[in-house]
Amino acid sequence: MLYTIPSMTPELKFAALLSRPKLCETQIAAGRSLIHAVDLSKFKRLVSHHRIWPCVYRNINDYFPDLLTEPALSFLKEKYQRNLRQTQRTFETCGKLLRRFKELQVDVKVLKGMPLAFKLYGDISKRHSNDLDLIIPDTELNQAHAILTSFGFQCTEFEALTKAQKSIYFEAHKDIAYYDEAGTFIELHVRLSAFPTKLSNHYVQSFFNNPSISQHQEAELIYLCLHGSHTLFHRLKWLVDIALYIEQEFSDNSKQLIKLSSQLEAMRILTVSWVLANILFGTKIPNEISSFRRRDLAARIIISKCLKQLNNPKPIKSLRFKLERFFCEFLLYQNNSEKIAAISHKLKPSTLDFRSPLTIPSNLSFLYYLLRPFLFLYRRWLTK
Repeated sequence: MLYTIPSMTPELKFAALLSRPKLCETQIAAGRSLIHAVDLSKFKRLVSHHRIWPCVYRNINDYFPDLLTEPALSFLKEKYQRNLRQTQRTFETCGKLLRRFKELQVDVKVLKGMPLAFKLYGDISKRHSNDLDLIIPDTELNQAHAILTSFGFQCTEFEALTKAQKSIYFEAHKDIAYYDEAGTFIELHVRLSAFPTKLSNHYVQSFFNNPSISQHQEAELIYLCLHGSHTLFHRLKWLVDIALYIEQEFSDNSKQLIKLSSQLEAMRILTVSWVLANILFGTKIPNEISSFRRRDLAARIIISKCLKQLNNPKPIKSLRFKLERFFCEFLLYQNNSEKIAAISHKLKPSTLDFRSPLTIPSNLSFLYYLLRPFLFLYRRWLTK
């Protein structure tokens, strides 16, 4: 092997174990054997960073009640209860919104979040969530915007853009964000990746063209692998979703999933996520995935980078993390046109550009490509 895979720290092993929605006797015994090797302060930092406190709190309460001191346990309890209130509020809001979208015959689907919590965890309170992800056909953006604003959601940053700027914005962005007074956060998607890809296009079609349940599940899992791996799995909770999904739906039936991944040129995306699920959760790994990992250096590099990030998370706004993420995202795509798109979309303007004193007229927006390095340095250092 030309690229070594770092080992897991005891803290990450314990965090991964406790991030499951329920534990069997073997897992409880494994947890007891790990306790004495765990630095509890590092463990608490990992739990907080990776946003896995709902399951961690429940599992500690149920199986390891003497592990943490009262202040630490109270912290987890508070986080758990806050998540419970937030998910309940989001669930109620989602129901009202979906009914309204249906009344007005506007196509909309719910991404990740609550559907995954019900499907994989059996209890929405066991999966941390602070937002609601909705996807619509891009032709229905105005209708969706009107519905959300009628429910008190605002998107002031987007509303400030001109029609031309909005068009430029969606060339490089997949969603826009809305908030209401209660703090509920909605991401409204018009596609599933920052730029169009085979996978993104296929998954959107699986939402709106009513394929079979198995076909939708295959597309959904590959999308979850993309969502986690292109950010180096800086949140462990995304890998928990993938491990549970594989174990519940594809543990002994991965043939069609692997075939679809090959067709979408997403085998590297699937391999990175599946191997990490195997390392952290012991998820059974098919021969095709093991074989792809052995012959694909890029997959091994990304797996190593992801595991380092999981072990010792870097701040997501740090320059080092951004550079590593950009490098690995470029490697992640097998299709050369998607590699080029991964680079070019980084050069396109954002809402920060439109608010900047250096704003460029819409008819000269191509200049953002040339000025991107300067604008990056300007925002990072000169405006501090």
